[in-house]
Amino acid sequence: MGKKARAVLDRTARVAVLSLVVALLLGAGAAPAANQFLNDGAKQNAVTGAWVLPNQGTCYPVEGASIAKRPECVATIFNATYATSAACAAAFPTGVSNTWSATTNVCLDAVNNTQALCIDSAASASFPAGIDRKWSGGVCLLTMKGYDRNKVVCKNQGGTYGPVGTVVPALSGGACFGSWVMPDASTFTPPLLNRTGVNPSTGDQCLRCHRSDTEWNNNRVRDVETMIMTGHKNMSRKVTVGTPQLGPSGAAYPTDSSGNLFDWTNGTITVGGVASSLLWVYDGWFEDPHRPAAIYKAAASATKVCSDPRGTAANCVSTYGGTLINNAGAAYSCGRCHTTGWTSDATIGPSTGNLAKEPEKSFPGVTWDRNSNAPANVVNLSGGVTGDTNKYSSWDLFGITCTKCHGSVVDNASNGGVAPMTAPAGFGSHNNSFTGFDAGSGYCTVAGPTNAVTCAAAAGTWLTACSNGLYTTQATCVAHGATWSFPSCSTNDPSSTVGTVNGVKQAYCSIPTTAYATKAACTATVGGAWVNIASYATQNECTAAGFTWDSTKLSCSSTSQAQCLAVNASFVWDGSGSPAANTCNVCFVPDATKTTPAACAATAGLAVTGTTGATWTNAYASDPDSCKAAAGKYTGTKIQRGQVITAVCTNCHRQEAGGLPYGNAAIPGNTDPDSPGTVLKVGPYHNTVTFPSGNSINEVQSIVFGAGIAG
Repeated sequence: MGKKARAVLDRTARVAVLSLVVALLLGAGAAPAANQFLNDGAKQNAVTGAWVLPNQGTCYPVEGASIAKRPECVATIFNATYATSAACAAAFPTGVSNTWSATTNVCLDAVNNTQALCIDSAASASFPAGIDRKWSGGVCLLTMKGYDRNKVVCKNQGGTYGPVGTVVPALSGGACFGSWVMPDASTFTPPLLNRTGVNPSTGDQCLRCHRSDTEWNNNRVRDVETMIMTGHKNMSRKVTVGTPQLGPSGAAYPTDSSGNLFDWTNGTITVGGVASSLLWVYDGWFEDPHRPAAIYKAAASATKVCSDPRGTAANCVSTYGGTLINNAGAAYSCGRCHTTGWTSDATIGPSTGNLAKEPEKSFPGVTWDRNSNAPANVVNLSGGVTGDTNKYSSWDLFGITCTKCHGSVVDNASNGGVAPMTAPAGFGSHNNSFTGFDAGSGYCTVAGPTNAVTCAAAAGTWLTACSNGLYTTQATCVAHGATWSFPSCSTNDPSSTVGTVNGVKQAYCSIPTTAYATKAACTATVGGAWVNIASYATQNECTAAGFTWDSTKLSCSSTSQAQCLAVNASFVWDGSGSPAANTCNVCFVPDATKTTPAACAATAGLAVTGTTGATWTNAYASDPDSCKAAAGKYTGTKIQRGQVITAVCTNCHRQEAGGLPYGNAAIPGNTDPDSPGTVLKVGPYHNTVTFPSGNSINEVQSIVFGAGIAG
């Protein structure tokens, strides 16, 4: 992406009430060329063409194999069979962590406290999925199956939420909990890229977890398997001989958008009486009359094009020094929006190995070289972007998968190009949190980068919860005269302990103290938290505080006990574990005099010199979902969230020419397509959708996204 286009995107996210200006993405994200976007895991049934979800997990120990959903599995205690930590550990596959614990949170139903009373409740207006109870470990536990699993929902269902050893004193020595164990990474199709071995964690093939049939995630909003039936997922689909391509109704398409007959059994399309091999279909996730278009092996065209993709018949030779040559019989320049991991390429990539991309990966030799007259059965894959000199393009995945927006990537050259591959520094193999409500240690105005360094490299702006957007901790923000903000839920009561345990308030302000010299003493205090204070998100803050910035990992740390104590002699060096676990710590305790997020945020909190400040903790309703369950209003700290999401959507959902949005002709003299002025013309299906006030919007707030648009 050019500097000018990136600057436009930067302005989009920085203006509070703004005209939408969205830059061209010459790739699916701001990541380096070696990045590979991860798959969602859905694959087509070879016979029916229907999407099939990836392998799911199983409840362990073996006595839990019949349990179908994770909420029930993790709420099951197997002490009757495995009464010790050692016995519990032996009940799980090699490589799966011991689930014996006294600190695992449970939701205890102390009212229905006998096996006879511990039965499910029928569906009601308040709980349309009923209330699921399980007699386990000699107590009645609420599984919260069918709902978000958090303290608020537990309380709403009449339960007490907290560590099992606290809310069930008889289990203070621990309990053997069920665990949802994923199949080995090698058993997935294809095998996972960022994980190996048994019970692989997050990342590749996100639909392993984000699905309602197992409820792996705590929040139901994360059950997103319905995306396989959206236009995004089906925007482009590779054709395999014998596998039909289906429309939303589940019926196979009989023809393409031009009425040419499909033969899915043989993988062909008949055009002008000639049957040709299909490569892929795109667009048309509708029923009649909006059927998909097809890319297929065809005879070369008699139409002349310039060997330089910037040229036309009129200026090919004179302006670009190119040659007029016969075009390929098929052309596809829609991959920038129709696929995941699209890049504009100067060379044709390999068809095999860890660096292979589509369509060469599935159809070797299909890319026309654009150096001489095209032969039959190749495709012109020039990107069609104004000013782009590259002759080719490629992509990681057909269709618009979750990762196109959520930025789950690996460097496919890492670890020698074999699993487990890792994400490049500043990116993630799980997600980029661009839809999150809170700034955390900061966020980028360009979706994808996860720290300030890679954000700047992508020409984005790194923003934080600090009013000036420069500082990533409350202390440095306040110390420089700016205002810090904390996330909060309106119904959290700083004077109430309802819904919490051990006397912890629903919300409170914590400040650092040197009164506790050990982690045990700190965490034994009500609300005490043992914090690694060398966790600055920018190099300037890190080094200014006296710590060390790792330019390879793009992270801050304390590298030795001497360095830790040099910053502040009252800090505590924790040298346990491997060197990577060594940390410089201080204890945070609640300050009862600060009862609002604003008062907490304004507190310098510098009792511990110069390195850390106050922090607001939401101990009851701690996120947007639990806050909603508490009938509250959640206030996040990512004030540009809407603009960042909108920019991602309008990188494709817009009217454009040559890969650039239309200029605003209503403004005299505005001919620059990078700067539409006060409006950006949008249209989810090229130019076929008409908005009531015309195909334009002039403020972020005027966009209302339908069910078919993710995010």
